Amino acid sequence: MNNISAARSWLWILKYWTPIYLILTVTGLFSMQFFSHNAYSLVFLIGIPVLVVPITYQKLVGGGCSLKYRICALVRGMLAGVLFLALAYTANLVLQIILAQLSFLENQVLTQPYEIWFFSGAIGGFLARIAEVRGQSMPVQVGIGRE
Repeated sequence: MNNISAARSWLWILKYWTPIYLILTVTGLFSMQFFSHNAYSLVFLIGIPVLVVPITYQKLVGGGCSLKYRICALVRGMLAGVLFLALAYTANLVLQIILAQLSFLENQVLTQPYEIWFFSGAIGGFLARIAEVRGQSMPVQVGIGRE
């Protein structure tokens, strides 16, 4: 696996993060308008683990361990969580600038628990690693010849 294919193997994060973030942001903004300001954070606090953990598990289980980079599903889940967190933080900064110009959200600061992105990715990776250890995925074969 060369570096380009290794980078392409992480594109699933952006593919799944975009609709998850959009859906949760729109739902959070509407719930904030109809209920309370805390409803925005609550939508993310509940929605992220429900959506991100199964997706991360599905994408990481069966991948085995990368001998070149020496990482398994748990570490890949943690890296995915860091990427989810970085994308959410950057998007929220841009969203704050855009929404600050609208009159109905003048003085409201949108905060979400960014750490939940990381922990959801890490939990998905942890569950994928458990599945690999239990043998519920493709086995990792390390050796010189085939038997």
